[in-house]
Amino acid sequence: MKKTIILVATLLLGTSSMFSNTINTNISTKIENTIESISLRVSVTNNEKAITGAKVTITQEGNTIATGTSDSKGISNLQISEFKGGAVDIKVEASGFQTIVLKGALLKNRAFYPVKTQKLVEGMEPVRTISVDNSIEAIEDKSADKIEKIVAKGETSVAKTEESVKKTEESVKAKEEAEKSAEKAKSETDKLSSQAKETQNETTKLKEENLKKADEAKANAEKSAADREKAKEDQQAKLAEYEKQVAKEKAEEEAAEMKKEAEKQAKKAESEAKDTAKKEEKKAKEEAAKLKEEEKKAKEAEKEAKEAEKEANAKAKEKAAKAKEAEKEAKAAAKEKKKQEKFQKSMDKYEVALKKLETSKAKIDKKQNKLNAKMTKGKLTPADAKLEQAKLDESYAKNEAQVAKINEKIDKLKKKNK
Repeated sequence: MKKTIILVATLLLGTSSMFSNTINTNISTKIENTIESISLRVSVTNNEKAITGAKVTITQEGNTIATGTSDSKGISNLQISEFKGGAVDIKVEASGFQTIVLKGALLKNRAFYPVKTQKLVEGMEPVRTISVDNSIEAIEDKSADKIEKIVAKGETSVAKTEESVKKTEESVKAKEEAEKSAEKAKSETDKLSSQAKETQNETTKLKEENLKKADEAKANAEKSAADREKAKEDQQAKLAEYEKQVAKEKAEEEAAEMKKEAEKQAKKAESEAKDTAKKEEKKAKEEAAKLKEEEKKAKEAEKEAKEAEKEANAKAKEKAAKAKEAEKEAKAAAKEKKKQEKFQKSMDKYEVALKKLETSKAKIDKKQNKLNAKMTKGKLTPADAKLEQAKLDESYAKNEAQVAKINEKIDKLKKKNK
């Protein structure tokens, strides 16, 4: 059972006409359900091998709060957007395997829950429920009781502070009355005036003592609140550690139970497999005897067929030899034709390329003639003429290099065609 406790004690002291001092003590504690988003992983295996496609369902108080499916590694990643804490049931279902239910599990953010299951065999329960005992409710109740006691101590400190402040107010009031009496006495007689001054000194001393007591009371109250806050933090840390310890111990216990159950089922399956193997072995021997008889008959038929085959092969071999020779000649002729066609195709391509280069050279020659004409007419400076001639020389060189490259390819092609 989750508890929510909110206890608050507050004391505010005012001011008097003779001094001002404020003590504000707040003592509060709160245990409440926290709503958080958590993620967890559940692994589903059978004899250490991952099970793909297993359905994982987490329910709490009859309501489904998360579902998932295991991947190729047997891992199902689940997310719970609003988890209020408390125990849940983790159900793992896979076709052909025993369904496992971890009842009363405690969830932690980023936690990992391994579940081991076995293949269903005759006589095996289809669903196995493993109850997880936890003491989270008892721990919460015990923690709440302790915190209530701490708060009670804080309230006692507040009560003592109130009492001290009350005494301080009474002393201040008495001081004010004494001062009034002193003033009245001064107007009457010098003797009464002297007594009034003495009373005032005593009242001032009393005021200082009361202020000191009030400061001490305030410090005690603040210390009590700090002690209570530290106790609350320590208790929360203990709760978290205990919860972690309980989850770990339960996981180890469940793993041992799953291993024991798996070994039991494995032995049963092994025994059944041995019985089945014996029956199959006997049946196989009977079948083998029949096959041996059939084999004998088949060998005799095979011998006769081989004789006939040998005679037919001899005739076929003679015909095949003649056909092979004719085929060889036909292939040689076809190969030579294909080679010449390939040679012709390559030469056609090179001839086209050479004609393009001839056309390109003719254009360069035309530019060369134009340059010579300009030089004859003196239309260019020597520097400009050299610059244009260098460009033309570069164009000639590129053209000649491309022609040489094509001629080199033609030579290689000739060598291959010999």
